[in-house]
Amino acid sequence: MANIADSIEDILREELSPASDEALFEADPLFEEILKTSVGVVRDDVGRDWSKKQTFVTSLAGAIKAEAATGMEGDTLTFGGSDTEPSTIYSPVAGWPSVGQTPSPGYAQKTISLKRWRGNLFLPLDLFRADQLNASIISAVGTTLKQTCRNVAMQRANNFTASDGVKLLGLVGASPKNDAGDAVDDEDRECVVTLEATTQIRRFAPGMMVEIRNDADGTLRNDGTYPNVIITKVDPIGGTIRVTHVSSSGTWATAPAADDYIVLANSFTAAATGHGPTGLLQWITNSGTPYGISLTNFPQFKSKITAISATLTDQLLKAHLGAFQDTHNRDQWPETLIVTPGVLSDYNQEVVTYRNYESQNQPIRRHGGFDSGARFSFDGWEYRFATSNIIPKGYVIACKMRNGNIQRLVPPNLPGSGSQEEFPQDVEFIAPALGFPRPWMHTTSSDQLTPYVQAPFEIIEEYVPEVIPGVILTGATEYSTS
Repeated sequence: MANIADSIEDILREELSPASDEALFEADPLFEEILKTSVGVVRDDVGRDWSKKQTFVTSLAGAIKAEAATGMEGDTLTFGGSDTEPSTIYSPVAGWPSVGQTPSPGYAQKTISLKRWRGNLFLPLDLFRADQLNASIISAVGTTLKQTCRNVAMQRANNFTASDGVKLLGLVGASPKNDAGDAVDDEDRECVVTLEATTQIRRFAPGMMVEIRNDADGTLRNDGTYPNVIITKVDPIGGTIRVTHVSSSGTWATAPAADDYIVLANSFTAAATGHGPTGLLQWITNSGTPYGISLTNFPQFKSKITAISATLTDQLLKAHLGAFQDTHNRDQWPETLIVTPGVLSDYNQEVVTYRNYESQNQPIRRHGGFDSGARFSFDGWEYRFATSNIIPKGYVIACKMRNGNIQRLVPPNLPGSGSQEEFPQDVEFIAPALGFPRPWMHTTSSDQLTPYVQAPFEIIEEYVPEVIPGVILTGATEYSTS
């Protein structure tokens, strides 16, 4: 299934000069795989309120009881039953369970409300003129579209693998500094953030608009007067990002501190709530109410979550995956183990290394390392390893991902939107629905035209698993060369 990054990059590739080289990370390969191979798109089952209800049967029905051996059907005789009586009369007392002893099925209803992404991009009209020049190095219009698409793809992947309901991009590690190396205060415009140990730096890229919020109460650390901050530098070796106010007058309302939340700009509502579709680690949980199902009332939907704080080994996998298989139905067993490359590398250090040496009157040739496509088997059930660069460090996530387990719910398209067939259906450009022939439309300010055009778009979706329970192991050691 195509997504925004695939489709728009395809139609723009020819517009970009080969002199232009990309310097950003790609979107997470696991999320791309989920979109293309693991997720079925459902459009027709969505109601008028952009929601869908899914009902689970949660208990058995009927009753059965065990009785002592008896010679024939029936109960104690009230008359006859011997060779001295000419007739037989059976007791009216029946031996079947009564109404009060017989349960009926219980039900749990999962309510799925679709979530909305809204995006936009702006271009000065003069750039459209400049793009017509033969001397233009690259297409500014094409590059803006392409990088917007990459931003959207990156945020969708970040959201899907977010570590909790707040939809964190990450956590602030040590106390931030400014560029001079001093502690950040309310006079600074920018701060250099060292990320907390479990936060993946692959979640960030220059040009992302973010917020830094107090982890205790969700209050904004950004200045309320000039709240917009942007990531201007990402240092993958140093593990730091630089966050700068867009306005030269921007300052910090209060200094960012360790454990503060880093979240997508304008996508945070409270200390425990974030916007966006439901992610992988929101339904694989052992507390709360995923999709409105109380795990207190229906504990069969709980997942097994354990802190191992050690190197991932076969023994640990056997213990935790085996325990899950022992307590859950076969149709709920996971078949995918999602790990970071660091966890997989550390796991492979525990496996005996086999190397083949070739020497036939030639220098010895040697091949080490490990190939992709690693597998783990337990009692005849096979798990495949899938790596992700943006799930939290140290996590091992066992889930049912294949065989259509995950559905992506979308509503019908807005009539007329995305009128150009090159664009995928899940990205709805609004301008064509308003009568414009292309995605671009005029930009106004106080009812006056500005020298800019915009291309607003929407994505409305929700991810829904049929099988919710899974296994999460946290604290697995990441392989390090330090």
